[in-house]
Amino acid sequence: MSNTGEHRLALSESGDAWVTAADGAQYWGKYGAAGVLAYDPSRGFLLQHRSPRTAAGNTWGIPGGARHRSENSLTAALREVAEECGIAPQSLTPLYAHRVNKGGWHYTTIIALADSTAEATPLDWESLDFRWIPKHELPDYPLHPNFAQALPHLLPLFESRHAIVVDAANVIGAMPNGWWRDRGKATADFIAQLTATLPAGVPPELCGISGLSVPGMHRCYPRWIVVTEGAANSAVEVAAENTPATAQHTQIAQAAGSGDDELVHQVQALISENYTVTVCTSDRELKSRVTSIGARTQGAKTLWQHIATAAQEKPAAQ
Repeated sequence: MSNTGEHRLALSESGDAWVTAADGAQYWGKYGAAGVLAYDPSRGFLLQHRSPRTAAGNTWGIPGGARHRSENSLTAALREVAEECGIAPQSLTPLYAHRVNKGGWHYTTIIALADSTAEATPLDWESLDFRWIPKHELPDYPLHPNFAQALPHLLPLFESRHAIVVDAANVIGAMPNGWWRDRGKATADFIAQLTATLPAGVPPELCGISGLSVPGMHRCYPRWIVVTEGAANSAVEVAAENTPATAQHTQIAQAAGSGDDELVHQVQALISENYTVTVCTSDRELKSRVTSIGARTQGAKTLWQHIATAAQEKPAAQ
């Protein structure tokens, strides 16, 4: 492809443009915009001191910017953070995506935990400074008006964590795709399909979150634990080699004996760490065991429907 063709492709992908939304106001991002509200329990929330040359300049907000056409919200937000302050995606654990819709334009805030390696430095003209600010000091800073309006809805999201534990044998067995010929390969294929959907997150309903109870909740990024057993344990090494970086917080638990017993053990451990746990299985006995200790359940077909839907959705919908 010629340089002219490459430039034309770049322009068609770029979301860098002003958009007039239904409320009559102009917002940056042809395909919407996304940013990250990162939190480190030992340091506080990462805020960006915006340059006077930006919209609502000289206020404090979060790093973010316009989404490109082929990006989902998480990918765009992580890219913007890396570009603006140098924090690598591996230093952040996404939890939720909160969306404000202005009618024809939307802003998605990725709620994320940051580890101790996340160090922010201004890398472009948009930022004067980055600072980790304890929660009790947030009212002392002049916040970007839109961020200040959304903040009361965002802060409570850091108080909960969700996990999904998958009964791999039952979920795979729900699909008549010839899995019985090679359980190891069928399991590896399933894990690959599942991890491919992770950058888009899951609908809140899959984690048991009602949109009425958490206004603006758009996506969840739960901790995933896939429990394998027997011959399917051979899939662990294969899946690990093909797991994308965005699925770094996915765990494959190999059962030495009963897969059900291992799954119950995983659920008990998560609940002890204050996770809200959803188990994906259609096994009635297993459902009874996990609900009795505080988990909720989703059927195997529900998970397959999510995987199929995520594979077909355009990034703009995510």
